[in-house]
Amino acid sequence: MKKILLIFFIHINSIYALEIACNFEEVYQNGDSQSGVILIKNDNLRYQYDKKNLYTLIYKNPNILAVDNTYFNISKIDDSSEKISTLNQIFNDYPDFKEEYNKEDLKIKIEKSNLNFIRRIAIQSPEVNLSINLYNCDFTSISDKFFDHFNFTKYE
Repeated sequence: MKKILLIFFIHINSIYALEIACNFEEVYQNGDSQSGVILIKNDNLRYQYDKKNLYTLIYKNPNILAVDNTYFNISKIDDSSEKISTLNQIFNDYPDFKEEYNKEDLKIKIEKSNLNFIRRIAIQSPEVNLSINLYNCDFTSISDKFFDHFNFTKYE
């Protein structure tokens, strides 16, 4: 009986386990924009900019690591404003996203897509105001290797 209950709870948990890859476009208040890809797998998040002169952020609770897209140098990020960890918490709310999230000076508004996932994230804080538009989202199996900063693999 215990084995049956364990299998049942694992199955229920896997129904809501989130694995998704999306393209993103960040649009800043001054009109500048950046693009890339975001990978989400359970409690891990990868935020990879397309440009070589930028970086890839890898969130593996509780650490946030930045990997340079050109030389693959790794540095630990002190996310004092908690933007990345807050984004990860929002994604963990799947499929029950709230319309608005507030944390200290950080205000985040969510717009859902037809897939019952996020279409747009509006971030307002004293440091930055921007929108992150998510598109071409694909619920797919994502390899753990894309969340490994030691053997960094570029996601294409």
